[in-house]
Order: sequence, then structure tokens, then C-alpha cells
Amino acid sequence: MKSKALVFLAMAAGLLTVSSPLLSHHGMSWADNEHPITVTGTVVSFAFVNPHVQMVMDVKNAEGTVDRWDIEMPAPETLHRAGWTASSIKVGDTVAASGGPAKDGRHLMASRKYKVNGVELPTRE
Repeated sequence: MKSKALVFLAMAAGLLTVSSPLLSHHGMSWADNEHPITVTGTVVSFAFVNPHVQMVMDVKNAEGTVDRWDIEMPAPETLHRAGWTASSIKVGDTVAASGGPAKDGRHLMASRKYKVNGVELPTRE
């Protein structure tokens, strides 16, 4: 009986050791949160999905041409607690998103503040 218990404990310890990296979460070290910016554009897509809500916007740059920005937002459960739904932002809406841009110059942002068609949406973080 003791040997079965030891085998079970050894298997459980091995399983926990192997699966622990699956519980980790990626960092946001790619974003320059020390120098936040705001981009305003037209929503191309909005996906209220895990692990982070994703939005894509067309943003007119200083030269007058359009850049496509990928906006990484908080988790859907975080935004849901603040009152958001999958229809809080729609394709065609004008959104001002504020947050940390990618340090390497990509049109990618980790955002935390939003104005949709001029109205600020609440967030809780």
C-alpha cells in the first residue's frame, strides 16, 4: 500500500513540475509604458476574447497616410467587470486608445484608456 502512495505522489509531483510553465503569463516588457501615447482611428476589428481583448484600428499619421495599429487590451473578464460587452466597440467606431507603444516601433500598443465616439469607457485595473 505504501508503494502505491509513493508512486502516486511521485507522479503528481512530476505532473505539477511539467505543467507549471503552462500557468505562467507573458509580460508586457515589449511596451513603453513610461512614455504613453494616444492614437485615434477607425476600428477595423474588435475581438472580445481571451487572453486579451484585441482591437485593430486604422490611424492617420502626420504625413496623412494610414497606419494599421494593433491594440492589446485587458482581459475580457476585467473589462466585463467594468461594464463592457462584446458590442462595446464596433467596426467603424472612432476610438482614442491610450497606452504604451511597442518599444521597437511596431504599430502595437498595450492600452488601458479608451474613448469611443468621444465617450470615455470605464476600466478597472
